[in-house]
Amino acid sequence: MSAAEFGGWLAKQNVTRSIKRIQLHHTYQPDYSSWNGHPDAFYWQNSMKSYHVNSNGWADIAQQFTICLDGTIITGRSLNSAPAGIYGANTGAICIENLGNFDRGGDSMTTAQKEAIVSAVGELLKRFNLGTDAVTYHAWWTADGGSLGDYVAGRSAKTCPGTAFFGGNTRAAYEANLKPLIENYMNGNGGLTVTQYEELKGLIESKDNIINKMGQQIVALQTAINTPKMIYNYIDENMPEWARESVQWCVDNGIIVGTGDGLGLDDKDLRICAMIRRAVNLICKLINVKL
Repeated sequence: MSAAEFGGWLAKQNVTRSIKRIQLHHTYQPDYSSWNGHPDAFYWQNSMKSYHVNSNGWADIAQQFTICLDGTIITGRSLNSAPAGIYGANTGAICIENLGNFDRGGDSMTTAQKEAIVSAVGELLKRFNLGTDAVTYHAWWTADGGSLGDYVAGRSAKTCPGTAFFGGNTRAAYEANLKPLIENYMNGNGGLTVTQYEELKGLIESKDNIINKMGQQIVALQTAINTPKMIYNYIDENMPEWARESVQWCVDNGIIVGTGDGLGLDDKDLRICAMIRRAVNLICKLINVKL
């Protein structure tokens, strides 16, 4: 089914066991190159089921769902059976395998798959009244079923769902990247897609960086204009017309200080005043504040 169809399908399912955890994995193999050679969700689902049953000796395919790079979600093991996903964490769990290799240097996840993962996890959490803390990565568990709570190289059973999965397989990466996307989806998301959300996040971070840098520049400029000499704290009658408005603004906002004793503003000082005013006005415009 498509990601858009998943929520409606899920609502109709009669699930008799208690669900408390959503596992996230990557298949590693098959990966994107495998899919591109045979782009058929049923083919790869049946291939994985055959391996799990005939080679591993399991009763069925390990996962309840596989999410493919075209955004297709395909069903597997019954929702009423525990998965064979994470040793020690299968009771009360639903297992999602995401087709691809998402370790660094592997596959670059498609937008369709990203959006399907976010919506599928969001729908499952809503269906079973769970919060985003109910999501777990295979990398947060040891091979003998111990909970690490995070990826610990050398102790984690696997890197799964991948060291580049939504920015990484650590808890910090989940908290910073995938978790906000799922929460955004569960809260109705205001019409934002995963791509739009990530672009908005990038713009906010970029704006914050610009503001921080400009703030540092303003402090440096203010220091430069006020030291080592005291300056007149009024508009000099001989001041060029182009500089008067900026200097008056700096005086009014306490950027230029002094007692009136000492030297007047030179050409460099005037230009610094104009730069400060432009910088502050740009910051105010970026954060939508009137000064």
